[in-house]
Amino acid sequence: MEGLKNIVVLKNLPSNIIEEAFIIVKENFKIEKVEINNKGEKRISSKKGYVIKEAEEIIKNYEKEAQKESEENIITEIQIKYKKLKVFTFWLGAVALMGVIVNFF
Repeated sequence: MEGLKNIVVLKNLPSNIIEEAFIIVKENFKIEKVEINNKGEKRISSKKGYVIKEAEEIIKNYEKEAQKESEENIITEIQIKYKKLKVFTFWLGAVALMGVIVNFF
């Protein structure tokens, strides 16, 4: 039992990205008992009862950061396309203006 670690498995998370998560609890934090509720689901009760809440908070923060990074990448791509379109429009306008000048004279 000395080499074993306390592991908590989170399933059925309210997430579109993560199906389940394995949380390895630090060595100095001991799990006291496993409770089974009336639905037959197991619930871990620890010294302070924060293991599950803290793990879910970490997962939520990870999802927020991943979504924020994804949104920033999309915005950057749009800005690059906008700059390219602006340059293309400028050159197209210049060519059209030269065509009008050549036809006028």
